[in-house]
Amino acid sequence: MIFLNFAIVQAADAPPAATPRATLSMSVATSPTPAILNAQLTYKITIFPTPSEVPINGVVFTYGLPQNFTFVSSQSSQGQCSTGRIIECKIGTLVGETAITLVVTPTTTGAVNTTLSASGTVADTAGGSVSTSISKPVEITVNKPAPVQVGWGEATYTVTESDKNVTLTVARTGDSDRTVAVDFMTTDETALAGRDYVATTGTLVWQEGDTQPRTITIKIFEDFETENDETFTVSLFSPQEASLGLAKTKVTIVSKDVPGQVSFSAENYFVSEKGKEAIITVLRTDGNNGELTVDYTTANGTALA
Repeated sequence: MIFLNFAIVQAADAPPAATPRATLSMSVATSPTPAILNAQLTYKITIFPTPSEVPINGVVFTYGLPQNFTFVSSQSSQGQCSTGRIIECKIGTLVGETAITLVVTPTTTGAVNTTLSASGTVADTAGGSVSTSISKPVEITVNKPAPVQVGWGEATYTVTESDKNVTLTVARTGDSDRTVAVDFMTTDETALAGRDYVATTGTLVWQEGDTQPRTITIKIFEDFETENDETFTVSLFSPQEASLGLAKTKVTIVSKDVPGQVSFSAENYFVSEKGKEAIITVLRTDGNNGELTVDYTTANGTALA
């Protein structure tokens, strides 16, 4: 007789899979947007664990410089960054946020795709450690710089003779990535240089990074003559690294017609007692507009009327 024994074996449940207690997160901002050809482009990168209270160890940030980008600088608020075509920032143990600033210069226009990555290790739920990483694709649009233009702030300026000077403004618009210059000169119309104003020429220069307006001051003569308003022009020409906007402006000199002033020609006059009369001279100066009258009278001093 044959006896058979059967044993029932029940498989034990598999242990739950270990999961990381935190993952790497990354935010990226670039400026300017869009980027400008041959001008510095800045990446502002923030790397942090999620949840933030769990540390991640051996964190390394990596950025491969695109072919048509040149490296300028790299800086991390924690750890050290290498330089070159492959930028590596060894952050170490990440607790909270780490900020990384990268500065590059694009040398071609169009859309450029870049990827920023970070990796590290973190404790898992089983008491061990696992790898964690993140990659952030970023598309950069690179445009040509806006055209630089220099031109007068106003098409016309008005000044009265008594103002003595007129100040004109020249504006620079567009990007600031280059040194710009332009020449200027005055030209007579009905106003004549040397009689009505001082002839003026020169060169205006804006260094790289400077977009502040420039001013030109021209001296105006006051001639006290009765005359019509007079004009002269000031022209911009021969721009360097820029185009011309408003290239010519007109200055109108408004004549200040005044009647003038009257005064004796001297403080004292002398006459001999033998003379029959004293001649007193009265002058009219600083203007001759219209008719001018003045009263006069004598008064006793040591001599009596």
